[in-house]
Amino acid sequence: MPTLAEVRARKQTLPTREKRVCLDLAAISEVEALENEKRNLLVEASEREERGRARKASEGENPRLAEIEAEMEALFERMRESEGSITLRAVTGGEWHRFKEANPARGEDDPNHKLDDKVAWGVCNASVLLEELPRFVAAWDGEELQPGDWVTIADQLAPADLRDIVTTVVTMHENLNGAIVPPKSRSGSAKTEGSATN
Repeated sequence: MPTLAEVRARKQTLPTREKRVCLDLAAISEVEALENEKRNLLVEASEREERGRARKASEGENPRLAEIEAEMEALFERMRESEGSITLRAVTGGEWHRFKEANPARGEDDPNHKLDDKVAWGVCNASVLLEELPRFVAAWDGEELQPGDWVTIADQLAPADLRDIVTTVVTMHENLNGAIVPPKSRSGSAKTEGSATN
């Protein structure tokens, strides 16, 4: 157990989380279009079989399905080349509390109430937190961000990724999965706050 002097001398550390994202939105869109085309082809084939007009065995599988798989693999490679890791860093407990107090989740009479519930777990205003993300985004692939870098990155992210980042920031501060509690002895097992017994 550290003494008060040791606590005073400690360098403050804050929780961090990593979020993998892809910046090639065009490739993502192309993959989605190909997935829809593939799904439609499979549905058509299934409907033909149900109507008793199944292709003869000699016809084999629709050649377009193999083409789609090849095109998707090339797009996945393109997506991997434009992937990176965003490091999110928490603020102090006091700073987070002040942020929540200043930006509470919107009430049920507000049309964006469901957004706050879904994206920010009802903890705060998700739209304000989205605008404040530069406070929490620390690095790209391990390289510390400079002023203005986050705007450049955010402009290349899918809206779903931005929503996920907002959710991750809330979870990082709120310990929604339960705080990690070390075992009392080396033979014990780690428990979360929610699973600890009294």
